[in-house]
Amino acid sequence: MESKISFLHSKFFFNKIALKRFERKYFNSFILESYKNGTIIYNENDPINYVYFIEEGTIELSSSKTMLEVEIFLQGLQKKVSLKDEPKKLAYKQITSTAEELQTYLNKTQNNKLLIVGKYEIIGLESFYYNIPYFTTAKVISLKAKLFKIGKDQLR
Repeated sequence: MESKISFLHSKFFFNKIALKRFERKYFNSFILESYKNGTIIYNENDPINYVYFIEEGTIELSSSKTMLEVEIFLQGLQKKVSLKDEPKKLAYKQITSTAEELQTYLNKTQNNKLLIVGKYEIIGLESFYYNIPYFTTAKVISLKAKLFKIGKDQLR
């Protein structure tokens, strides 16, 4: 049990919290799950339920959007976008105007492989932070993976 505490406390942003407080407030909320190759951890547009901390394995993040669209989307959420050309302004407007337009944007159907993540990475954090559905699909591409998950309500 000590190694689980050490892994979670030392490798992620929890190291900013005193160890005793981490144990008391968060530790028992984590669930360790094992996944096999090809397992979908969550799908794009699923409601945010968990944030995942990768202990072992490799995860592919894919989306119906391109990497540029995802970056513009996240920048739009952060309200820190400096747009210099009309196509970016249009994309920004499409994804930030209303919740209805956002849902239409999220429902595009093409599949783009965006990123490969592994040990000590966190997935689902942006969706948690902005309280939006997952905007990527997370799929195990290694032979196996072990991830700690914590419910969004336990992180608040």
